[in-house]
Amino acid sequence: MSAEGKTTLPARQYSYLAAAIFLQNFRIIWNPTFPYLVLVIFFFRGITLPGFDRGLEYLFVPEWGRLLDPAVWLDAATQIFYSFGLAFGCLVALASYNPVRSNFVKVALFVSVTDFFTSILTATVVFSILGFKATIAYEECLRAHNNNTIATDFSGGPENNTCDFRQFLQGVCMY
Repeated sequence: MSAEGKTTLPARQYSYLAAAIFLQNFRIIWNPTFPYLVLVIFFFRGITLPGFDRGLEYLFVPEWGRLLDPAVWLDAATQIFYSFGLAFGCLVALASYNPVRSNFVKVALFVSVTDFFTSILTATVVFSILGFKATIAYEECLRAHNNNTIATDFSGGPENNTCDFRQFLQGVCMY
């Protein structure tokens, strides 16, 4: 005890307290950013793989005829509600801690836009790897059938019925 009758903490306990505060702040910064760091690493690895461009073409080039199918629109709406349903938990948590007069619309737009771009980045990573896997399977099929010509389009015309790249890509995307 000190002279005034108050208890004081030894210097060692102050260092423990400082270390705990530092680690807590480190976790607050690290936990939300780590998945994005991993996604960026996977993105750069994915775009260096052979055949990534075919996977990205499959992702970003629409099949205009399928837009008339109502099942496609139902699947798209389901995906949007599923994706934003995960982000909705963040919005509820933020709303419970925000003051009454906070700008909730700005926060909601930020979370929605961040979720959208995260979905695009994730889809780009996944489809670049799927394009790579389909390219490997397609090249193995060509080698197995002693056909060394690799078509650069998705047609798979009548001259090559056994090794159709589009079928390989759709088969890889189903799993």
